[in-house]
Order: sequence, then C-alpha cells, then structure tokens
Amino acid sequence: MSPNRTLILTFSSLILLGLASCGGRVSQCNSLISTLNEAQPFRVEYEQNMSAALSQISGAQDLAQTQDAAKQYITTVETVTDNTSDLVQDLASLDIVDEQLLEYRSRYTTLITHQTAALETAQNSMIILATVESEVAFAQDFDQFQQRTNGAYSV
Repeated sequence: MSPNRTLILTFSSLILLGLASCGGRVSQCNSLISTLNEAQPFRVEYEQNMSAALSQISGAQDLAQTQDAAKQYITTVETVTDNTSDLVQDLASLDIVDEQLLEYRSRYTTLITHQTAALETAQNSMIILATVESEVAFAQDFDQFQQRTNGAYSV
C-alpha cells in the first residue's frame, strides 16, 4: 500500500474511531472530530498533487522533466508538512480531559508526526533528483536517492 493511501486510511480510521467512542464527553469529542475534519481539504489536495507528481516522475522522458516533477513533489511535501504541523498544534490546543480522547489524540499526533518525518526524508531524497546537474550525475546519484526514499518508509 502506498504511503499516500496509508495516510488517507489512517486519517479516516481515526475520525471514525473518534465518532464511535464519544460517550460522556461529547463536547470534547466534537472538538476533536471538528479539528480532524478540518484536515480533509488539505488531505484531498495533497493526494491529488502527490499523484500528479509521481505520475509526472514516472513519465519523465528527460532530465528536465524529471527535475520539474521532483520539484513538484518537494513543493507538495512542503505544503503537507506545514498543514500537518498546523493540525498537530490545533490538536494540542484542544481542551481535552477525557482519558480515552487524550489517548486517541496522542496516538493520532504520533502517527501523523511519523508520517510527516517519512515524507520529509523522501523529500530530502527528491532534492537529489531536483538538483542533479547532468544525466551522468543523475545515473550516479539515483541509487542514493532510491536508498534514502526506501529508507523513509521502511520503519
């Protein structure tokens, strides 16, 4: 399963989990769900942009096209990193005292923080492709790019 699809499924699962277990602390649960739902638009945009970048990379015919696609990927990751950071801050600012909701928030925050770190590692790897100066250098650097990218998602 792709990292993009995993991120989406994780977002959706946690929202549903929160809905199913609100119990007595309805206002706290509603605040948590509302904050998580605010992530939906950027998640959809991220998925579309990432899909476009990866499609562009796989269809690149020359170094310039590969570099353009790599730059699109880098920009997409920068946007999702910023949005995820904002979401983590919004979640942290919620006034939640219910133990179960605190646990959900903590797990979710940990999960998206780890996903963001993996994306940043992949992004840093993509910089290799975006800045390579020649096709010869590309061939030499591709293994390093691939190892770093694979390592980003192996944890």
